[in-house]
Amino acid sequence: MDKFKLFSIVPDSTKEEAFNPTSNLIGQAFRGIAHKVLDPLVRYNIVKDEEMKDFADRTRNKTDAIPNENRDDSKLGLTYKAVEDSSYQLNEEVLREMFSNLIASTVDDRKNGQVKPFFSSILKDMSPTDASLFKLIYKENNLAIASVRIENQNTSEGVNVIKNVILLDDAEIQEPSSLDMLQRFGLIEINPERYLIAQKFVDQYNRFEKSSTYNSVKESIPFQSDDLLLDFVKLLKGNIKLTSLGKDFANIIISQ
Repeated sequence: MDKFKLFSIVPDSTKEEAFNPTSNLIGQAFRGIAHKVLDPLVRYNIVKDEEMKDFADRTRNKTDAIPNENRDDSKLGLTYKAVEDSSYQLNEEVLREMFSNLIASTVDDRKNGQVKPFFSSILKDMSPTDASLFKLIYKENNLAIASVRIENQNTSEGVNVIKNVILLDDAEIQEPSSLDMLQRFGLIEINPERYLIAQKFVDQYNRFEKSSTYNSVKESIPFQSDDLLLDFVKLLKGNIKLTSLGKDFANIIISQ
């Protein structure tokens, strides 16, 4: 059997067998992982049977698909770290999929040169919303965003009352915390006042300006804040895109 079929054995009676590799080299690394990471999950029922099997099956299928000539055992330390970090996220499907891609990439010489040790740490710290939003940004390449600001018409003093709404053709997405997290990870660049000029995005900005979200702010003014009268609504048009790090990360953890 091929020594790089990391998850080729589906469990017969115990979950521990799900991560039983087939060669001495990989076996030594993964026996340690099985005892350190998987045993507590099994013992305390932190991960459900079907979640564990799904993760094993996904990873096995991805490693099995690597051509023989591209299989590389030089990054087993990164493989170990990725499996260890995955234990925090096995109950979330979107993150099981991303960790499976990461683990398979560590033993594929076409990709493992791009794998950084902190990639698994980023996934460990992501929420499912963060992960899904990152996939959307990767898929769309560029996303239009809009913010709503209320100001004093004479002094331009004011405050942003709605921040970085993602604009799609058929929806608005407001996930400011997830955007902040993805930016903190260094994966995305948020440009709140750099607008996109393609007609698709112009239409999205225009639709937002007619939306109930925007109009609800217009209806709230004039608004007195301490000694400052806020009597003008301003639409800020911006965009979100992946950073260079974000592109490298996406190439590893998102199925191409």
